[in-house]
Amino acid sequence: MSWISEFFTSSTSKVVDSIGGALDELFTSDEEELAQKNKLEETKSAFKLRMKEIMFDFEREQLKYMDKLDVEISKRHQNDMQSDSWLSKNIRPMALIFLTLCTMLLIYLTTFGTMTDSQTTILMSWKELLITLLGLVYTFYFGSRGVEKIAKIWKSDKASQAQG
Repeated sequence: MSWISEFFTSSTSKVVDSIGGALDELFTSDEEELAQKNKLEETKSAFKLRMKEIMFDFEREQLKYMDKLDVEISKRHQNDMQSDSWLSKNIRPMALIFLTLCTMLLIYLTTFGTMTDSQTTILMSWKELLITLLGLVYTFYFGSRGVEKIAKIWKSDKASQAQG
């Protein structure tokens, strides 16, 4: 008889515990809900703050890398200009002129040329490569010149502040 009473006693306690847990979840007090809400808000704000810190660190490292890259490009330009080779001094302007002429030729041929559809298709397939290369060369050539000028002005301002 004892095993029957143990069976019913243990299963009854499990049922009571599960019903009690379900009812407790359904009926929480206002204070408990407010505490949970506050804890959730604190977690959210801590997460947002940490994400801002991570983004700030990332942006700072990215700016450092860009500064380093600009310095390296400027060094490369200076070395090219100190070289005795005519080609190393003029390769960037020549690439700029060549790609500009190729683009103009492509525009002329596709607009005014008498070409078959297959020839036009072939020329148009080269268009994306030419646009990409021309954009890179223009950006590098004119952008790096701008960076050099800004760096020169910035250094002269620092020197004048150090003297004054």
